[in-house]
Amino acid sequence: MDAAGTILPLAYDVVDSENDASWKWFFEQFKQAYGEITSMCVVQIGMRMVKRHATVNRTWTMTSNIVESLNAVTKEARELQIFDLLEYMRTFLERWTKEKLLKAKGTFTYLGYKFNKELEKNSTLSQKLRVRASTDHIHTAIDGVMWYIVCLESKKCSCDQFQLDQLSCPHALAALRHRNETYENYCSPYYTRESMLRTYEMYHLLFTTPVK
Repeated sequence: MDAAGTILPLAYDVVDSENDASWKWFFEQFKQAYGEITSMCVVQIGMRMVKRHATVNRTWTMTSNIVESLNAVTKEARELQIFDLLEYMRTFLERWTKEKLLKAKGTFTYLGYKFNKELEKNSTLSQKLRVRASTDHIHTAIDGVMWYIVCLESKKCSCDQFQLDQLSCPHALAALRHRNETYENYCSPYYTRESMLRTYEMYHLLFTTPVK
């Protein structure tokens, strides 16, 4: 996903068939292009139920079928010969990238669309909370008979949402308001408009085919 919460194609290829050898080759090329990313989890389409066993953070995992989503917008190219198909995909993704860049430039909130909407929802929920400060960084957010411990220094909350989403939960926002502090330093930099601009201004899609 990009900072707007939409599909971000990173790579595609053409192989003779989907098998262990072609998958191995694809990931070798992917690793060479993008390097190793800490705690990255790759789930093959059709195997999405295995995510429940993943040991990495699965928050914000895109649950839509990416293959179906891309097929829906490229269906007119399905009958083309292979070279025409590849050219179609190249120009299609050029247009896709340009549209995303224009959208990013037209975004004036600190966060991308999806994450800004989530923050707005959390901000509304935070208005009803009472806050007690234990230290400069540790606060208790009280919601009726429920209470939550927020540590702003470590960016964690006992609700777990703060550290898993990497976005200020309602309790963290209430604590920040108690400190007269804003949220910008308490969300992932990947969610920001600046990150989305960098993504599409420097975007290069990896396309490779095996040489035989």
